[in-house]
Amino acid sequence: IQRFTGAHELGHVYLGHTESLDGEEILSRGGPTDEREIAANSFASAFLLPKWLLQLQAKRQGWNRKSMSDPQTVYQLALRVGASYEATCVALQTHHIVDGITATKLMDVSPRALKIALLAGLSIENYFPDVWLLTERDEGLALEGQPDDLFILRLAEKAGAGYLWNTTDLVNSGFAILRDQREIPPPHEAIGGPVTRALTARRSDPAQGRFALEMKRPWQKEDIAIASLHLAYDLYGKEVGMPRAVRRQLAAA
Repeated sequence: IQRFTGAHELGHVYLGHTESLDGEEILSRGGPTDEREIAANSFASAFLLPKWLLQLQAKRQGWNRKSMSDPQTVYQLALRVGASYEATCVALQTHHIVDGITATKLMDVSPRALKIALLAGLSIENYFPDVWLLTERDEGLALEGQPDDLFILRLAEKAGAGYLWNTTDLVNSGFAILRDQREIPPPHEAIGGPVTRALTARRSDPAQGRFALEMKRPWQKEDIAIASLHLAYDLYGKEVGMPRAVRRQLAAA
């Protein structure tokens, strides 16, 4: 709401509107009736969550229009575009990616319920942190989160051929592995086929950096990895006071 209000006011400036006093009606679901307020709202929506950004993330993950009816998918989309779950639902409706009925059903699901389902029995102190579900499709992604966010890495692993994901760099980067599971398909479905490695990791202190996971045979030290996942992360959370980017510039100067 704070970001939308700021973007709305920026829209007034960018569009050259004369001075006015905005009330809470600019945030109402019914929307404002004044043409200038409607224009500023449209600017704010396009500025914060443009349609191309939603489409870019969907294409990267292999999601389609039908996928957007799944609350878990929308939650992961929200994390990647840097918006709240509710704001992302509204944006999907605004851009006519989902209809009003679907958007209402999505917003009826609480992010807390989605986090509990993702963690699948893993208990945590509270559910304020976000839960990221990461796969090989997230190669090269820059994660912008907060301390205590949880990361579930679901990666295909060829354990039958001796190829395993090496988590050394993840641990050396300060992440604690809370759970490490392998989801093995029934024998009649995929004998000798890949299994899914599900790692749940967390870093509790504010930090910025990157890590890489490689899938290779652990006993062959010089063996080339047959798959890898490189991720950058910024877990400083919400800005407080002067923006961190500005403070870094001043410190460098």
